[in-house]
Amino acid sequence: MTELISGEALNRLKLVEEQLQAIQPEMLRINNQGLADQQKLRLLEETQKRHEDDIRQLKETTRVIEIQFSQIMTRFDTLEMKLFSLLQQSQTASVDERKNSQKEWMTFLKYVLGGTILLIVYQLFSKGG
Repeated sequence: MTELISGEALNRLKLVEEQLQAIQPEMLRINNQGLADQQKLRLLEETQKRHEDDIRQLKETTRVIEIQFSQIMTRFDTLEMKLFSLLQQSQTASVDERKNSQKEWMTFLKYVLGGTILLIVYQLFSKGG
């Protein structure tokens, strides 16, 4: 029977098998590392998706807060204008009251001074008469 494979080829095959046996643990480690890396990558992708969802929610919340802030500022401006208007009205009313009060006092003083002058004139004529 003739050999299908020569002795040298057989030795080379044995050498290749030994080398494969030698690197098999390294290949297993690399394969396991690849699986672990794939799992980490999946976890990172899930985390990134959650972060994107959180950012989207934060943006929506920020928009809502901006709208509410704008509404509050509008109401505050309206309140400020109303208070300013009331203050002006009260000052105008106060000025009118002061003017009326001053007029009343001036009228009162005219009568008091007029009466005093009349009394002085009367006394001058009655004593010196």
